[in-house]
Amino acid sequence: MAAACSHGERGHALLLATVLGIVAMSAWALAFLTTRDLIRTEKVVAQRAERDASVTRALAHALELLRTGLPPDQPYECVYAFEDGEQKHQCTLVYSKDEDTGHWTVEARCSTETELGMLPDAPESFDDDDS
Repeated sequence: MAAACSHGERGHALLLATVLGIVAMSAWALAFLTTRDLIRTEKVVAQRAERDASVTRALAHALELLRTGLPPDQPYECVYAFEDGEQKHQCTLVYSKDEDTGHWTVEARCSTETELGMLPDAPESFDDDDS
């Protein structure tokens, strides 16, 4: 004897399949978005670490320059370019002196296109004897 199915039972099975499909698609979308965000975050962290390393190296060079003498102008800006492996880094160095204390402030940042066109290259030294 065959069991008779009522129309209500078939409707419940279709509803259950639809709900399971929606839950599976939602889980996939959530996993996709999470993975995409993690990859994007890793990329930003790597770029930030690379930028920080180049600015730190430029700041060290700026301090070494200050040990050789005083900048010709106040404030003085120049571009320090160096290669690290296959990548070329260009950082702007800014020297400014506090007139009250006589202390120098040195700032390093990644150069913009405008700065690259306007500012001179960083000198080998600030030695005044070369004049």
